[in-house]
Amino acid sequence: MPAPRPLVVLEIGGNALGDGQLTAEMVRAAARLGAPAVKFQAFRARAFIHPSHPGFAELAREETPFAVLADAMELAHSLGIKAGLTVFDQEGVEFASRHDADFVKISSGDLTYHALLRLAAASGIPLALSTGASTQEEVEAALRVVAETGARLWSLLQCSSLYPTPPEAANLAVMDRWLGDGLPAGFSDHTLGVQGAFAALALGARLLEKHFTVDRALPGGDNFMSATPQEAAAIARRAAKAERAENAANAAGGAGGGADPRSTPYYGDPQKRLGPLERPELIRRAAVAARALSRGAPLHDEDLLFQRVPPPPGDEPLLRPDEPFAGRALVRPKEKGEPLLARDLASA
Repeated sequence: MPAPRPLVVLEIGGNALGDGQLTAEMVRAAARLGAPAVKFQAFRARAFIHPSHPGFAELAREETPFAVLADAMELAHSLGIKAGLTVFDQEGVEFASRHDADFVKISSGDLTYHALLRLAAASGIPLALSTGASTQEEVEAALRVVAETGARLWSLLQCSSLYPTPPEAANLAVMDRWLGDGLPAGFSDHTLGVQGAFAALALGARLLEKHFTVDRALPGGDNFMSATPQEAAAIARRAAKAERAENAANAAGGAGGGADPRSTPYYGDPQKRLGPLERPELIRRAAVAARALSRGAPLHDEDLLFQRVPPPPGDEPLLRPDEPFAGRALVRPKEKGEPLLARDLASA
């Protein structure tokens, strides 16, 4: 059976700063250069990141109104390309379903937010997981959560949460190992230029995600490190070449030609582990009081929000979304919007 073409996804994300005209311009540019898919981010900043978080102002500036997202997805489909969404909550998952998203992605920061994984998997939309700032144990836990829903994972993306990612931190060997294990592995590429993407495609990436811009001089977002139209076109051409090479190698019963991507600096370490400069504490969710909570009150789902919050003084452990909390009593009161520490709850 012929190998499927690797899917190149151009991530527009916050690069248009929520501007409808600029978003549409980026979608049209992606279609013109032959990219098969674009992706956007469906979030309300105040819903998933605490106002005191150091990244709040930037993400609030990059937030794209859902009406703009709807128009952009419709435009992409009218141009014959796929449109996907990174989702952050139930509203985003429901929006993706209403607007015929071709796929949804869970961001690296939410890999351990298992409630969101269950929502996204249960939607029936093809699901991709990004794995920056994660360990192999966290990846395996996420895979179990998806499997427990009965859904089939569409893509597992090797990723570093560094923006930009140095070549030696790309660790494409992790993706290579996952492919060898039979997983639908790909690469969410935050490196500069095209060589990391080329190496991932040569290794057999089933999905290649790359941030995209029409002008690196644009303010905000990830424009400064994103692929230009010329670079994105080169990646799309290389994906088509990778498909042909894999099919030729399969027909010949051997490996295809070309330089060995395992000899590049992008290959790195086959063990999935936290990179030395990655900071999961800045992108993982923690519990925040949804309203004023009294001492001794047992906690229920509606009492808590799960948001990115700034690390507390002394790096005390926060209450994470995958920790059991239902029915446990608070040992001290909490104001609305106040993060909960693990020690704020009575012992289970």
